[in-house]
Amino acid sequence: MLSTRDAINQVVFNGEFVPGNQWVSPQSPYYQKDFPIPKRDVAKAKFDEVRRVIRERAREERDEFGDWRLTESSTRLGRWMSRAQLPRHVRVFAMWFIFRTIGAVIRSFFSKPPAPVEKKMVVECETAEAFAEALAEAKAAKRPVVVDFTATWCGPCQRVAPIYADMSETYDAMFLKVDVDKNSAVSGAHQVTAMPTFAFYSADGEPHDEKIRGANVQKIVETLEKLGAKKVAKEAKKDA
Repeated sequence: MLSTRDAINQVVFNGEFVPGNQWVSPQSPYYQKDFPIPKRDVAKAKFDEVRRVIRERAREERDEFGDWRLTESSTRLGRWMSRAQLPRHVRVFAMWFIFRTIGAVIRSFFSKPPAPVEKKMVVECETAEAFAEALAEAKAAKRPVVVDFTATWCGPCQRVAPIYADMSETYDAMFLKVDVDKNSAVSGAHQVTAMPTFAFYSADGEPHDEKIRGANVQKIVETLEKLGAKKVAKEAKKDA
């Protein structure tokens, strides 16, 4: 029985085709006999073919599922699910869920707990309505009010801001902040011409005559105490 190659040779090439490794036939006088056709290693060819098929199947699985870890042969659980004859999409989802759960547990052990959010004691009033509401709330609670007229471009304002925030946790009063660029209506009504300027209101809601221009912390404390603001514990005021 003729092989496929021999049959093609007889039909197409009239039996004249001879395999070779040069541009001329081995039967030609120009054939270089010093470079014969190498013998074919059949065992190596079979091994290369099997390896190619395995790699091709692995590539198809990786392209289908997106991750080597999701193939059913990667873990004992995956092999068990394969023997249980579960549908392929069920096995893939189960493996994805397991790895995701394990990752979440590991992250929970090493992640830091979120920092507690501290309650802001200084109320920023960006509109005239917000400023009026804050004054009304302070009046209803019988608490004196101090207003910090500030600006983002003002150096002394930025330096006194942390001290002002600490004072808001120390004294039982309402501490307000007004940006003169954002809330010009309120700053104009208080005739603010320099920053920082601190204005005060009594516990009855009446404006105090004295304004403090500049970051004079001592005068701010003295005015607050004159208006009846008392020192309280920081924890107690945060809970209030």
